[in-house]
Order: sequence, then C-alpha cells, then structure tokens
Amino acid sequence: MSGLRIGLLINTMYSDYCASLMGSIEDFCKETGNKLIVFPVVHQENASRYDFQYDANLGFINSQNIDVLLLASGTLINFISVKQYVEQISSLNPVPLVSIGIELPEIPSVVTHTADALEESIEHLITVHNRKRFMLFHADNRNEESVRREAVFRKVLKKHNIKFDEEKSFNGNYDHAYAYTVLKNYIKKKEQLDFDGIFCCNDNMALGCIAALVEKGFSVPDDVSIVGFDNTGFASSSEINLTTIDQQIGKQARTAAEIAVKIFAKQDVPLLTKIDGTIVYRHSCGCCQRGSKNKSEPRNQNLIKDIQDRSGYQFYLMHYFFQEAQEPVPLEKLDSRLEYSFNLFDIKQAQIVLYNKPVYYGQGKQFSIPEKASYFLSFTPKSGVKKFNLSFNPNDYMLPIEGEKILGTTQMIFPLPSEYNLYGYMIFTFGRYDKIFYQTIHEMLAKEIIAAIKISKTEEESRNLKNKNLTLSEYSQRLQKLSRTDEMTGIYNRRGFYEAAQELIDDSVAHGKKGLVIYGDMDGLKRINDTFGHDAGDRAIRQEAQILTEVFSIGDVVGRLGGDEFAIVTAGLTKKDFESIKKNIRKKCDEFNEAATESFILSMSVGEAEFGKKNSNLKTLLEKADKILYKEKQAKHKKNEKKVKLLKKSKLK
Repeated sequence: MSGLRIGLLINTMYSDYCASLMGSIEDFCKETGNKLIVFPVVHQENASRYDFQYDANLGFINSQNIDVLLLASGTLINFISVKQYVEQISSLNPVPLVSIGIELPEIPSVVTHTADALEESIEHLITVHNRKRFMLFHADNRNEESVRREAVFRKVLKKHNIKFDEEKSFNGNYDHAYAYTVLKNYIKKKEQLDFDGIFCCNDNMALGCIAALVEKGFSVPDDVSIVGFDNTGFASSSEINLTTIDQQIGKQARTAAEIAVKIFAKQDVPLLTKIDGTIVYRHSCGCCQRGSKNKSEPRNQNLIKDIQDRSGYQFYLMHYFFQEAQEPVPLEKLDSRLEYSFNLFDIKQAQIVLYNKPVYYGQGKQFSIPEKASYFLSFTPKSGVKKFNLSFNPNDYMLPIEGEKILGTTQMIFPLPSEYNLYGYMIFTFGRYDKIFYQTIHEMLAKEIIAAIKISKTEEESRNLKNKNLTLSEYSQRLQKLSRTDEMTGIYNRRGFYEAAQELIDDSVAHGKKGLVIYGDMDGLKRINDTFGHDAGDRAIRQEAQILTEVFSIGDVVGRLGGDEFAIVTAGLTKKDFESIKKNIRKKCDEFNEAATESFILSMSVGEAEFGKKNSNLKTLLEKADKILYKEKQAKHKKNEKKVKLLKKSKLK
C-alpha cells in the first residue's frame, strides 16, 4: 500500500457531524496521496441489541492496519466522561493518536474555541430579540462538552439578572427525535407557552424543537427564538434555517489530518491546536424577519434542492434493491445479486471476509478476532465480483494481499452481525451518494449476506438430515419450529405467536368458546440494563418468559413480540378470570425476587381483551389489550410517585 494509512474512529455514520469530518479528511487524503480507513463504533452505554456489534471494529485498530488514528472525540464522548473515554482509548493497540473536538491529556488535540461566540449568541437573543424566558436542551451530564456549553448559557443569564426555571432544563440526548418528543409533551401539558427562547447544545436538538413548535401551531421565531450549536448541513437547509455556532468541523478535521502526517514523520506538533468558532445568524433567532445589526445568512436554496434531489433518488435506489432482494438466495448464488447492488449504489470497491464459523459477541463484552477467516469475494466496477474463498488470519491484517491491491482512497469497515453472532465483515469504498446513506446500505446488504449464509447452512443440514433417513415431514417440522421460536427465551417469536395465536382464536370461536388476549410489558427493563448490564437484562427477559409458561397451560399460546413485550392467548377464560391471572404473575415474580438470586427486581404490567364471535381479529385485540396495559403502567407510576413524596415528607419530619 502506498501513502500513509490514516484511521478515523467515529460514532457510526448516522450524523451530519461525522459525515462532515469524514468528508474533509477524505478530501485531504485525495490531495496528499494518503488513504483513509474509517472505523464506526457505537457506545456500549447507548447501544441497542442491534448495533453494539459495531464495536467489534476496535479489534482491527492496530499498527498492521493503520499508521495513525484520528479520534472523533466530539461524538465518541457523548455518553461517558473524559476519564472513562481516556481509559477506553488507552486500551487500543499502540498507534499515534490525534483527538478532534475534545482536548485529551498527552494526546495532540484540535479543538474549537467557542465560548466567546456562544456567549455572544445568548446575548444576541436577550438584547436584540428581547428574550427573557429561556428553555435549555443539553446532553447527558457525563458529556463534558455539553456541560461547558450549558455553563456559558447560565453565565450570560446571570449577567442579565434573568432567573432560569430549572423545570425548563431538559436532557435532549443530542437527538432530534428525543428533543422533539420532550418539547411536544411539555407543550401539551401547558395552556400557553411559558418560554420565548431556547438554547440547544447541538443542532439536532434545536431542529427537533423547531419541528415540535411548528407542529403545535407556534411560530419560530415570532413566538420562540432558537439557537443551536455545530452548524451542520441541515442547519442551513431546514425550512426554518437555524442560527447556530459554527465550530469549524471541516477545518478541525483537516488540521487533525495534517498533524497526523507530521506525527508519523516524527515532526514536533503542539499538544493543543485551537480554532475560533463563529456565530451564524439565520432565521430561527429572528434576524431574517426583524433585522439585526448582525448580517444574517439566508437559507441555502441550492443545498436544499440538492439534498431533496439526492434523498429522493437514494430512496428510489433502495426501492430497486428491495425489488431484487425479495427472495433470499444461498451463498453460492449471491455473487450476481451483490454485483447488481454494488453497481446500483455506486460502490467503488467492496470486499467481504467471512469467519470460518459465527463468533458469539455478547453486549458489553470485548470482541476477540478469530484466527481463521475466508477472504470470500471482492468487487470493483471494472472487474465485477470475484470469488476467492482464500483462508487467512485476520489478526495479522484486515485483508490479504489480494484485497489490499484494490483498496480505494477511503474505505469503511462494517461488521456482519446477526443478533449475538458475528459472521465476518465488509470493507467499502463509497461512491457519489451521502455517507449516511451508505451505512443504511451496509445494513441491508449485511442482512442479505447473512440470510444467504443461513440458507446455505440450512441446505447443508437438509442434506445431512436426509442422509440420516429423517423424513421430509420431520425435517419440515423442525425447520418450521426454528423459524417460529424466539432464540433467547425458547417461546414463540413474533411471527410464530401471530400464526399460532390467530389459529387458536379461530378454532375457539368455531367451537363457540371465548377467551383472552393478554399483552404484557416488563417493568423497568431499561433500568435493569442501565444498572446491571445487558446480560442481566437478557436474564430478566428469560426469567419472565419462564414465569409466563408456568402461569399458563400447555394449550395456551405464549410469545415474545420483541424487547420486553410479551403476549398470550388463552381459550376458555373471560375477563372475570383476568384478576386471578394478574395475581399469579405477580406471585411468581415475588417468589423470584424473594429468592434473591439476582440483584434486579422482576415485575410485569398486563392488559387484556376478550375475544369471541364478534371480535376475533388478533391485531385489534392486541391493540385493545395494549391500551389497558398503558393504563396499568400509568397507575403504577402514580403510585410510585406518591410513595416517593410520602418518603420525602417523612424524612423532612
């Protein structure tokens, strides 16, 4: 490989911030003849059971694969403290590091000085737009950058003798949808707006707040002025474009890449490089409508049209992909479908490595790269798909020599996960479409590849079973059971439940029987995951499934619909029997809790709907039961709040 191999560690591609970083470093590498290898990861603290597998990429960060590593610290630190973050990156194999966005001890860091610009933006809302009643959206208090931004906000309010109502301080999780929901619910409780200005610690939350206000019929900026932070692309292209702090993301990234090159050349570099941030005045604060001494930036119509055109076309491409991929194919026939997909999405090079057997990777665990893998295939538009099935050790290098020869200027490594198993990884060089779009493409292709692997395995099992003289009927029944069973709990999965439950309802109604559809939801699973870890959460789910199978008879249908949601169909019972069922579930949970084999407390809320001749549609019955369940959840919540209040009163006495 020619040129320097620059690694970039980012918190996945689902943010305009990370896409901007990557774009600037990519341009730098093209200009200087270097190569960029992007490693997307997901915070274990914020990961779901479907994306924590990205952290397997950490195993490939070593001196065999890269020469220096740039850290997108501004997002990697979102849900942990600087101390925790430094401990995590110190465990990486020794390669020179450069931090972007956050100053780290003993590591060359490129940061933006934004305090002055931020202070000026809040002053602007107060003095120019006469805002006095503020709302604040910040991130988790472990995020030190968010804490610093909040401190500047409070400092300016104090300077102007504006008292801040702490009830208007919200953790928006740095997320558009989260902030939107929080503000929408807040407005719903109020008869009229009790705020006229919002400061958000990033643009995503600010745009979510704008969406919530507009949906509720309020005007931005006439009723409420809003300021964000980051100056991402969407800040200038949204319908109400956003006044924000430009922290010079592209300049930070390019400067960090330049420092990385100097470090590798053993040149002296400063431990801290500061870039000045600036305010960008736009519509959301009121400048465009009311005028201001500060020059405002108009909405970027060309960018808006470009985003709309690209988004529409990219959805069109996905439509074609789903048409082609309606029926999964075995691994042996996958090459032609992949070649079609790679060309469709303008992928410049792609390579697939498959582990010799799936590797279990539990959430919160460290991933160990297996010693045996197969370099399965490669793709370039010129040569098409080439199959190799070449054995090598991925601990030595991510790719064998045959793979390194076709690497582009920029490539991103993606895992091939299926719940708790990793089947291998893919390496892409993207084309002309949005970088965020390509992460979605990877996830679609990963499902296609893993489906092909499973089909091939099933066909192999079929041949083996037939060799053992199993009848076709026995084999079919075995496969059908596997496809309808929840892997974690052993009860019906969503598909299996819907099939078996509707069948039981139809059969009962045909024989003049009534029965119950019960919807169950575990209490506090998120709290269990957050406090004791996801392994404990999985044990809680399995135990709850065990309790339900003990409470209900063998003729009833018990299933897990996903996450912490369960459903049951039982024939011959009516609403009069429901209280007895609830007591039995509660009793079994209490018995488990009293045994003290686990640190967590097990509890479940349930709702019911009675089926019969007039109402036998499972979906409708589940919706009705879910509404009853929601009321029970609310009642429990109010009861707990009352207990807390009484406890506080008793402590005060």
